[in-house]
Amino acid sequence: TFNDVWSSVDGAVWIQETAAANFQPRAAQSALVYNNRMWIFGGTDGMANSFSDVWYSPPAAALSMTPTPLPTAQLTPTTTLTITLTMTPLTTVLPTLTLTQTFTPTPTSTPGPFEISNTLTFPNPFNPNVTDTMGFKYDVTRDVSAATVKIYTVSFKLVRSIDLGPGTAGNNTQPASGRYFQGVASGIYYYYIEARDNSGKIKKSRISTIVILN
Repeated sequence: TFNDVWSSVDGAVWIQETAAANFQPRAAQSALVYNNRMWIFGGTDGMANSFSDVWYSPPAAALSMTPTPLPTAQLTPTTTLTITLTMTPLTTVLPTLTLTQTFTPTPTSTPGPFEISNTLTFPNPFNPNVTDTMGFKYDVTRDVSAATVKIYTVSFKLVRSIDLGPGTAGNNTQPASGRYFQGVASGIYYYYIEARDNSGKIKKSRISTIVILN
């Protein structure tokens, strides 16, 4: 296990910023660069003991512990489409006493494409040892018979598949028990939501990220 910190501007030449940072030596941690800072999540001590801490660095060598959550996406308002049908009054033609009924309906709209968007998880980062339930939000343009969350490691290995059940056209919010994340190592994961409409057509959302702290 290590706690040294290196940086590079081109990926070819690396500079050692410090040989011993403030955090405990570790292995298998996750790391990223966000908002001009280096971030480190979790990891193990090499002896089957996991860390659940989060560290970040300003533009300097020393890393500091922070409880500050990463920003989450914002949902955009949904659009409501109103269709109006009109009917003309009955017309009586005299003196032949012939009754004529006429009506002119507004043309019906063609169903739009099947889309899923605005996916969001909360809280994010998520610690199943602190919070019992994680929420998943998504928008769909049609009623769906089933929705499933697929969660992958950064190397795209599937670690969890969570059934969210059916949903309706528009905005949906479904909870998932924190027990699904028990035993998942701390780190950054990719996820997307897969939805199936009533005709059997399947649509997948864009890939998003979630941080798990265990």
